[in-house]
Amino acid sequence: MAESKTNYYPNCDNGVWLRSCDVEVTEPLQGEVRGEIPSWLNGTLLRNGPGSLKVGSMRFKHLFDSAALLHRFRIQDGRATYQCRFLRSNTFKRNRAANRIVVTEFGTQAVPDPCHTIFDRVAALFKPGDSMSDNAMISLYPFGDQMYAFTEGPVIHRIDKETLDTVERKDLTDCVALVNHTSHPHVMPNGDVYNVGIVVRNQLSNQPLASSLKWYPEHKTHVVLISRRTGKEVKRYYTDTLFFLHIINCFEEDRNLIVDICAYKDAKVLDAMYIHAIESMQSNADYAGWFRSRPKRLEISLDSPLLTYVEPKLLADLGCETPRIHYALHNGRPYRYFYAISSDVDAEHPGLIIKVDTVTGETKTWWETDCYPSEPVFVPDPDAKEEDEGVILCALVFGKDECLTGLLVLDAVTLTELGRATFQTPSAAPKCLHGWFLPNSF
Repeated sequence: MAESKTNYYPNCDNGVWLRSCDVEVTEPLQGEVRGEIPSWLNGTLLRNGPGSLKVGSMRFKHLFDSAALLHRFRIQDGRATYQCRFLRSNTFKRNRAANRIVVTEFGTQAVPDPCHTIFDRVAALFKPGDSMSDNAMISLYPFGDQMYAFTEGPVIHRIDKETLDTVERKDLTDCVALVNHTSHPHVMPNGDVYNVGIVVRNQLSNQPLASSLKWYPEHKTHVVLISRRTGKEVKRYYTDTLFFLHIINCFEEDRNLIVDICAYKDAKVLDAMYIHAIESMQSNADYAGWFRSRPKRLEISLDSPLLTYVEPKLLADLGCETPRIHYALHNGRPYRYFYAISSDVDAEHPGLIIKVDTVTGETKTWWETDCYPSEPVFVPDPDAKEEDEGVILCALVFGKDECLTGLLVLDAVTLTELGRATFQTPSAAPKCLHGWFLPNSF
């Protein structure tokens, strides 16, 4: 009798993260609309994320290495269209030309590039932005009236918000002495941009960045306050050892600093995104624990002495990733509501969208069987009087039909579905990560 196969997470389809797009959608596809998309909602939802794990006969080893794929949902008068195109980074073009992985990524080491000489490699040592991957596959942010694709590396790309063409490549090492920065800068109302970067003292070897990361569980996590005016450290505090990928919001109120984050107990979530880990998750009893994130609050008295301990407070006992708020009005300011997707692969409904009231602790959720939403993007109603009056936009993929994608529109107050548009794509539709909504006035 054949031995039965272990399946620890029967409600979670890990295949949605393993897809590769083979055919771009350059001409807009018309969506099939169900329900009603509000007439006031007119604009463009742009998305970014992993698009293809394959280069020739080779395959990337980590989800963060997948070739960047840009998505565009155009919403107008209750209808919607869809397009997708690969970001034309130097890394993408070099890999395609060589038909192999010739640029080292976060978790994948490259093989030699037959098109590059020893002189090219020596020259690259003096300009890291040319030798490192510029595969900007994580996020999209507006700078002025332009849109840029970001990753954790020093190169960003300007894209055309209508055609998804890659218009311009900007190497930030030309003006700032850094090697990496986060893919989530903060854009202030006056146009200032804040980010966190790292520098290295020695030149880098051709090793995946992941190989240089080490987790120290015995070390406490420090919260460092830096003056935006001087760039100098002002004070620091510490809390329990934790790891996070995303900050929900951070603001000052009544001489208290509030920091809300999607917290993990350690950095195993990075291991969970290796392709072999995703493929084998159904037989890995520990996998759900690697992805066990919870929204937590650090409330810090600004009058407390240096290196005071701060105890994290649980905001909701739900998996929490890719959080969004009413960013335009509440970034860096007191807020009440945030939206996110579940990180609990062992949940009854792994494709859960959550809404959390940070004042009362009340939560609301939305789910549909075999449906996997991406980051929920809040768009305010033009006549809104309350913080959460508006809609939530989510890109959708589905487990059983890999060539079906969609745009979901939820009432942001109740998380009830208002409408959706679905699209049959010519090849697999990968799950995206982050994006931005641009109203028609942008």
